[in-house]
Amino acid sequence: MVRRALLCLAVAALVRADAPEEEDHVLVLRKSNFAEALAAHKYLLVEFYAPWCGHCKALAPEYAKAAGKLKAEGSEIRLAKVDATEESDLAQQYGVRGYPTIKFFRNGDTASPKEYTGFDEGRNNFEGEVTKENLLDFIKHNQLPLVIEFTEQTAPKIFGGEIKTH
Repeated sequence: MVRRALLCLAVAALVRADAPEEEDHVLVLRKSNFAEALAAHKYLLVEFYAPWCGHCKALAPEYAKAAGKLKAEGSEIRLAKVDATEESDLAQQYGVRGYPTIKFFRNGDTASPKEYTGFDEGRNNFEGEVTKENLLDFIKHNQLPLVIEFTEQTAPKIFGGEIKTH
């Protein structure tokens, strides 16, 4: 009887060992629990990161704040992260080529996650005499990308800025 109870506890502990842990409300995913996390959450935003990456380090506190807010609101969206240097098989499976790479999984669909590409916006090089007026002019004319998706979030930037034509 005692052996059976211990066996049940051991099996339960092993099963639970693959459940995602949380750091600052962000699910920590590994190859062993990735599928389970996708099945458990209707919407999952996953950051593939490298611990040494400066952009990843800068993103981490804001990502954690967003995760906390979504969790507190009872949102169906959960934020997660994968250390791509440790979980290279997962990174390769999802085409991670740089850090951070953020993918949005919907309804457990692993075949076609949507990739966040906001990090890849082009850059504009300043050329000319460095004066206050020239710098301000450059900033004003380059604060929005040439092509931007029109959404509820981008509308104030598009219509509320000082630039009236592009």
